[in-house]
Amino acid sequence: MHNLTTIKNFYDLMRSTVIERYKYESKKFIDFIEANNHGFSLETLESWKTHLISKSYKARTINKYLLVAKGCFKRILEVNKENLTQHQHEQVEKALNNLKRIKEPANSEVCNKILTEDEVKTLLDMCEVYNPEISLMIEFMWRTGLRVSEMLGITLKDCKYIGSGTYSVRVLGKGSKERTTWIEQDFYNLVKNFFGSSTLLFKRNGKRPRSRSYVSMNIKRMAARFIDRHNVSAHILRHSFATHSLEQGMSLEWVRQALGHSDIQITARYYSHITIKPTQVIQVARLDRERKLAA
Repeated sequence: MHNLTTIKNFYDLMRSTVIERYKYESKKFIDFIEANNHGFSLETLESWKTHLISKSYKARTINKYLLVAKGCFKRILEVNKENLTQHQHEQVEKALNNLKRIKEPANSEVCNKILTEDEVKTLLDMCEVYNPEISLMIEFMWRTGLRVSEMLGITLKDCKYIGSGTYSVRVLGKGSKERTTWIEQDFYNLVKNFFGSSTLLFKRNGKRPRSRSYVSMNIKRMAARFIDRHNVSAHILRHSFATHSLEQGMSLEWVRQALGHSDIQITARYYSHITIKPTQVIQVARLDRERKLAA
């Protein structure tokens, strides 16, 4: 595919196509092509792909960056139809479709990163001393399997006491899809009293809400420091929740609903390494551990 020199102010045009949700990924891509004087071509996308691979990003991250870059190019096609011949348009579409995704590794890699219950306890005990805020967030994610963004978005109005020492929590997941998770009453009260906000559950009273990057960065640092695990991300807590739940007898369908997966095949693909027990115990995740915060 040849550079399309008929398109003027290419870089400004690229910036005008950016979707707010993917602002960060788009900026990275645009900065790269501008720094390397790349134009509207398949070679630009291939060069971007090579650059991402050289940074040792995970396959999923690379594929997300490529998807955003292709989206920018496709939107340029839509707003510049008058500058392209039918043949050029077909060339661009064909080239975009031929840009291949990176193959993601087998799920054994996920299995190797799962935290044991002892590691979770140690991590929580140490974090409670140095950063009790992060300790509570880690425990909440381990108990519920929520993503960081889902946890940070919970409001007090989303939390309802349903009896038997349990709170239901309304969660807004990917694609604005709603689901429900559950949390033990004592733990909910501890979180609510610690943060003391009248709006968001995880907002410190009088302070700005924490960002997803702040939470993720601190979890990574704490895991490296206190349990000598340098490959732990916030998302590993989600995988650990699912693994522990299945090992304790929860059904695959229960875990699918808890994680918010649209298809049970997605859940099965991620956790095929677990031998699932035939029983299903409806309960909230509990952890036999004394907290200094509760004293």
